[in-house]
Amino acid sequence: MAAAKPSTSLPFDFLRTVVAQASGDSPPKRMAIEAIRTAPQGEDRDSLLMALLTGPLAQCAPEWLLAMAVESDLNREPRPYMTTDRMQLTRVALSHAACSDDYRAQYLRECTDARLGVLGRREGGAALIRAVVAELHRRSPTGLLPLNA
Repeated sequence: MAAAKPSTSLPFDFLRTVVAQASGDSPPKRMAIEAIRTAPQGEDRDSLLMALLTGPLAQCAPEWLLAMAVESDLNREPRPYMTTDRMQLTRVALSHAACSDDYRAQYLRECTDARLGVLGRREGGAALIRAVVAELHRRSPTGLLPLNA
């Protein structure tokens, strides 16, 4: 008789709950990060990403985690006339303190105009708003002056 494969992952609801109270280099934070590395894309992974980026990783997050958050929104099929749905994860990642200006600008160059409009709202914070405005200036056919001119 074959032995059953032991379950090595914890439920995402449990991980979100313990991550909300985790700090520093705690075991719950490490468990959540490891779960995200191996989890398939979907609502559970996205909500755990959000819990980490707004909780114990709010000040410092690895670049791969920020990229995963942004790619999660990019890979999701947009619903017609719903430009705002599911962009919260991207907004949190691109306005995160650990997000580099270069990565932010690179992502915004690939955004549709509708997504730029969603990301340029005040909820994104000053750095993201400045980056959206810079991208709009870059795209402008009227030859607007650069922001630093």
